[in-house]
Amino acid sequence: MMQRTWTSTEAQERAALYARHPDADERIFSYVEDVLTGREDTCRKVRLACERFIRDLMREADEGCPWIFDGEKASRPIRFTEKWMRPRGDYDSMVLMPWQCFFLANVFGWIHRAEGYRKHTKALLVVGSGNGKTPLVAAAALYLASQDGVRNAEVDVLANSQKQSALLMDDCRAMVEQSPALSRRFRSLRTSIEYYQDGLSGKSRSAVPDAIIQSHAANARTLDGLRPTAAVFDEIHEARTYDMIVQLRRSLDKCRDPLLLMCSTMGYVLDGVLVSEYRLADQMLKGIGNDTVNERSFALIYELDEDIQPDQHEHWIQANPSLGVLLRLEQLQERWEAGRAVPALRADFLTKQLNLFTRVSAASFLDWSLIQRNQDVIDLETVRGREAYGGFDISVSGDHTSVCLEVPLDDGRMLVIPHTFVPRSIADRDAERLDYYSYAMQGLLTIIEGDYIRQELIVEWFEKWAEVFDIRCIGYDPANATLLVRSLSSWRGEDKPIFTCDPVRQGALTLNAPMKDLKERFLDGMICYNQNRLFEWYLNNVKLRQDFSTRDNENWVPTKLDKYSKIDAFMAFLDAHTAWMRRCPAPGTIAAEPGFSFFALPSRETEQPEEPGILFFSMTGGRRAT
Repeated sequence: MMQRTWTSTEAQERAALYARHPDADERIFSYVEDVLTGREDTCRKVRLACERFIRDLMREADEGCPWIFDGEKASRPIRFTEKWMRPRGDYDSMVLMPWQCFFLANVFGWIHRAEGYRKHTKALLVVGSGNGKTPLVAAAALYLASQDGVRNAEVDVLANSQKQSALLMDDCRAMVEQSPALSRRFRSLRTSIEYYQDGLSGKSRSAVPDAIIQSHAANARTLDGLRPTAAVFDEIHEARTYDMIVQLRRSLDKCRDPLLLMCSTMGYVLDGVLVSEYRLADQMLKGIGNDTVNERSFALIYELDEDIQPDQHEHWIQANPSLGVLLRLEQLQERWEAGRAVPALRADFLTKQLNLFTRVSAASFLDWSLIQRNQDVIDLETVRGREAYGGFDISVSGDHTSVCLEVPLDDGRMLVIPHTFVPRSIADRDAERLDYYSYAMQGLLTIIEGDYIRQELIVEWFEKWAEVFDIRCIGYDPANATLLVRSLSSWRGEDKPIFTCDPVRQGALTLNAPMKDLKERFLDGMICYNQNRLFEWYLNNVKLRQDFSTRDNENWVPTKLDKYSKIDAFMAFLDAHTAWMRRCPAPGTIAAEPGFSFFALPSRETEQPEEPGILFFSMTGGRRAT
């Protein structure tokens, strides 16, 4: 992304905005200037956060704007941290870097013009490992408990395990124990830290504290009794569901001045809370979505921009704003060179140090950034009546059963309409840690009473979509679909369509060409699944099993990452795409007349294996599977 060039007039206007807040720490505004003028190499999302900061400062002059920036309130947590905090390690004091000052200033400095409560009720900080995130958030927790002016403050520190939440609490305890001033007012207990405004002198163990900081693990059932005035959720990259956050928000919404502070590095859970919050933050920074919700949220995300290659170490500061202070470039380079050839080590560096969503497996079919290129949304009414190709994947164990339609569009894109059926017993057991009932409410899957999926449901699904699209063919795995195929391809009464069904055998001979064609289309951003997050989960779970039938022929076959990573909807999509490839004309050829086919298929009765030499055609060029 090209860096914007700011004019001298704009620089003077910004200087005038800063001059209206002489009581603000100068590092807040100097950081904004360094980012906007390019003196600081930052990623796109940080630049957007700084531009938003400037726009909000400009809005202050409008009396109709309810929010103002209070330089004193923005600077108080900075002074508190630097005066009283003593982090763990060989440090005499804690001096905040400009990016940390900018973060605290946005969280605490924006307030309501008339009432004085905080503007931002939710804040997200994503930064590379080792950049001082945890000490910063620990200092914020101590500030919220002792300096925020809230009676009976309760600051809850949460993570996905008790051990993980204890790490942030340990930083809080270390700061208390190493500061004589703090240790006179804070008392450290096993799972909590108590604050006494008048000091600990004369206080018994049974005394009621003025505020408390306490840690919890990620079990929503244990949070019912909590009444937080602020909550800190550390390392949210491992959280798969919103159960804990939903419970917290119910309690926080009862407070006059609530705050949910979430912080993390990137992670490997691509269907969890962090990915959702990352997307919401991206939309908020771009000015997309609900303005009222966006107004009350703040996000500061440090990552390597997508047009920067991972080995361009001169840009690693984009994900590591503390580079040169807490991190040394030489050490990071050594780690990168030592691990770049090992898939697990390379993925760990990309994820934890450069803040890129990745899969550990080098054989993953699609990485997260590639899937994100395919975020188009198409109104189904605008494509009504077009030809479509179907596919289904039947479970033999009462598990996920998926169906899919692929609709070719005139511009080369493929509209994908997937759906999944799941027995209630599977949804209630939730071994996959999926939010089944939320997806069901969104219409992305159907939860069925009983222990298995009745095949009539699949027939009904295709019949419903046959009223919208001209379904030319349905691809299927012939191993477990004999009865269903007979039902789909036989007369079922008046006004019931008779579907053409093609077997798609699940081996390298059949699937190699469709898999590679799909990969090219994802690379070009030509797959549109209308941001179906359940389908995205299936895509993230696809791994390549590479079969080498000869020394120079690499064939692709899909498999799943592990037993809990389902790929049923992708397999239904792949069957549909294979059916389309068999029928689409090769580039530069005349479209086939009705009744003419480019391929040879075995009869449905015999279901003999396909012979070598079947032709597969794609928009990227004809290929022969041999």
